[in-house]
Amino acid sequence: MTVDRGIPGVLRSKGFIWIASRPNECLTFSIAGGTTRMENSGPWLACYGARNDLLSSQPHLRDYIDRVWQGEYGDRRQEIVFIGAEMDRGAIEAAFDECLLTANEMKEGPTAWYGYEAAMMRPATSQAAGLSR
Repeated sequence: MTVDRGIPGVLRSKGFIWIASRPNECLTFSIAGGTTRMENSGPWLACYGARNDLLSSQPHLRDYIDRVWQGEYGDRRQEIVFIGAEMDRGAIEAAFDECLLTANEMKEGPTAWYGYEAAMMRPATSQAAGLSR
């Protein structure tokens, strides 16, 4: 999927994304008008240690960790908010779902992922919801 032509109905979007080829970088994703940006906002909290170690050394993070932590990948996730008019939620979700790793790709782990090209940077090869992948 590429979003260089915008997403129909979306005026603004912002959030955090986890891309396989950059497994330790928390990327900030945003759309404003016709501009789409992804920027490195630093490492995920999980890069600093295991859940219990972080809770012991950083007890003030308990609420955050309890809310977002998922198994071995910690706080790595996709969390995006869309603002717009007449947006097709199903089409947007389907287009972003095309970017997710398959179960087999997830099993390969971070060592293999470093060699992956970020799905959102691939040339267009299919159409979904007015977006291309």
